[in-house]
Amino acid sequence: MIMKFFMYSVFTALLILSVNILNAQTEKQIRLLNGKTDVVLKYSVDYDANMFYYQTEKPTGKLVTRSVLLEDVFSYTDSLNELKIVYAPIDEEQMSVKDMDAYVQGSSFARTEYKPYLALAGGFIVSGVGVFIFDNPVVGLSFPIVYSASMALVKPSRDEFILRHPQYADDEAMLYGYQRSGKNKTVKYGVIGSAGGAIIGLIIKSILSEN
Repeated sequence: MIMKFFMYSVFTALLILSVNILNAQTEKQIRLLNGKTDVVLKYSVDYDANMFYYQTEKPTGKLVTRSVLLEDVFSYTDSLNELKIVYAPIDEEQMSVKDMDAYVQGSSFARTEYKPYLALAGGFIVSGVGVFIFDNPVVGLSFPIVYSASMALVKPSRDEFILRHPQYADDEAMLYGYQRSGKNKTVKYGVIGSAGGAIIGLIIKSILSEN
C-alpha cells in the first residue's frame, strides 16, 4: 500500500513537471527594444498601421490588451512557435541583429535587477531640505529640478555589470543596453524621490509655519 502510494506520488510529480516544461517551451513572448519582455497569449499585426497588438496576463490574473509600434519590437514568437525577428538595420550605422539582441538582453537585465535606491533617497533628502530651508519658492523648487536633471549623468558602471554577469564581460552591446536602461531607471527614481521629498518638505514647512 505504501509502495503504491509512493509510485502514484512520483508519477503525479513527474506529470506536473512535464506539463510545466511543455508550457515553458511553448510560451510565446514579445521582446521590445527597451528590454521589456511580455508573455503573449494571442496577437495580431497591423502592417498598414505599423502596430503590434497582443494580449497578456497581469500577475493578478487580469487579461489586458497592449499595443506597440512595430519599430519598437525586436522579436516575437508566432502562432507556430517560431521566432520572428522584427528588427532590421536600415544602414551600417545601426546595430546588427546580433548586437541588438545583446543590447535588448542587457536592457532586460537592468530593468529587472538594477535598483538605484541611492538616487531615490538622494532626491528625497535634497529636495525636501531645499524646499524646507528656502522661503523663496523659486529657489526651493529648483532643488528637485536640478537634482532630477543631474541623474541623467548617472549610469551603472562597467564593474557593476561585470560583477553581475561576468560571462558577458566583453559584450559591449549588452553593456551599452544595461547602462542605458539603468540610466533611465536612475532618472525615474530621482524624479520620484525629488517629488516625494518636495511634497513632504512643503507639508512640514506648512505645519510649522502655522504653529
